[in-house]
Amino acid sequence: MILVPVPNTQHLTPKTPHPMPTSLCRLLGLGGLALMGVTWKLWTPQEVFPRVPLLYWAPPHWFDWTSLVITVVGLWGLIAFPSRPGRTIAAIITACGYALLFLSDQHRLQPWAWQFFLLAILIAIADDEWIVTGWRWLVISIYVYSALSKFDVAFVDSWGRIFSTMLGAKRSSWQNFSSGWTEDYLEHALPWSLPVGELLVAILLILPRTRRYGLCGSWLMHLGLLGILGPLGLNHSWGVLGWNLFFLAQNFLLWWEWAPAAESVDAPTEIVSLWRQRVTRGYVAVVLTYPLLYPMGLLDAWLGWAVYAPPFHEATLGFEPQALAELQGPVREGLLPNLYIVSNEPQWNPILSMDQWSQRTLGVPCYPSLRFEIAVSLDVWRSSASENFYVHRYLRRSRWSSKYPDLYMEPTFFTRDDLWNYAAGFWFNAYPESVYRRE
Repeated sequence: MILVPVPNTQHLTPKTPHPMPTSLCRLLGLGGLALMGVTWKLWTPQEVFPRVPLLYWAPPHWFDWTSLVITVVGLWGLIAFPSRPGRTIAAIITACGYALLFLSDQHRLQPWAWQFFLLAILIAIADDEWIVTGWRWLVISIYVYSALSKFDVAFVDSWGRIFSTMLGAKRSSWQNFSSGWTEDYLEHALPWSLPVGELLVAILLILPRTRRYGLCGSWLMHLGLLGILGPLGLNHSWGVLGWNLFFLAQNFLLWWEWAPAAESVDAPTEIVSLWRQRVTRGYVAVVLTYPLLYPMGLLDAWLGWAVYAPPFHEATLGFEPQALAELQGPVREGLLPNLYIVSNEPQWNPILSMDQWSQRTLGVPCYPSLRFEIAVSLDVWRSSASENFYVHRYLRRSRWSSKYPDLYMEPTFFTRDDLWNYAAGFWFNAYPESVYRRE
């Protein structure tokens, strides 16, 4: 009898895609489509809020629509083709679509959209194992940097009043069980629980033995934010609420105990696998460290995961009371006197609330960047023939300085030419799209 060796064909047998990366890809596609759906006006060539391109140009409307179609096709591809090679192509399309949309309007750099952009790149270059690993570390870094940004007196002052209102922390309501605690102490101590809890959740998610507690803590944290920011609370934008819902589902897939550890099942050769792992590790390292640029003033707040914390640099647009009747365009159409005025007391001139304007018209918070606020101010100012406007630039000395009144006010811009010249000093564009279209 002659024994014929049977060749080993196990490596030629197609392997079943790992369920965790597949589910994560589908979740990213569903989350991206859902959040773009509830904030649809932001992603179209809208004319209700000033558009500020990232570069010095005015993108045509067809560019916006084409970018939007590319992004939607890519997100749909992640749902329909969550395994390789389909997911690689879909992720590349998604990342390119988001990048084009960001170029057209800086307002679109919402924190959830930036996270989805980073995740799309990760999916495009990583194998199954590193999709899960890199995704986990990105979420942990978001919690860490978000928590560190909230160790800020300005955050405590602003959210202390909100917590006091939402939790009913008033002397008349808790004096029977306060046990000697003062109302002032509770109002200033309660806000610290959010950054401390957020940092604790990140630490628990890092350690394998405590991940179950970190997962439960993250759920409690996001459910609490949904309660405070939801329709029964502050009635915040659907984009912010949807991002918190996305974190609930995302964390379930990433850290639920029964989820098996991901293994690389799609590396065709050792050379390609080694190249992919090196590129992925370098990319993850950059994603985890670049937010350190924000405290140095070299990065926008949301890109450094500084959410809810007041930025260090701000610009406010004020105007004389007589200039109110001279406002034109979407600002006037938006019932400015009732919706967007911060202060209209006799001793104070009116101040435009860009955040309320953005929330009312686009359903998203205003992008918290000095560069963006200068551009919005220029758009409103140049749309009116009046010179009864002025812009203040505010700079907080440190995170241990209160937002109000411990602000250092730099020179005020009383003329459009002064503001125009100041806008030219930014690395990225600080002029509204309307300026380019007029000229």
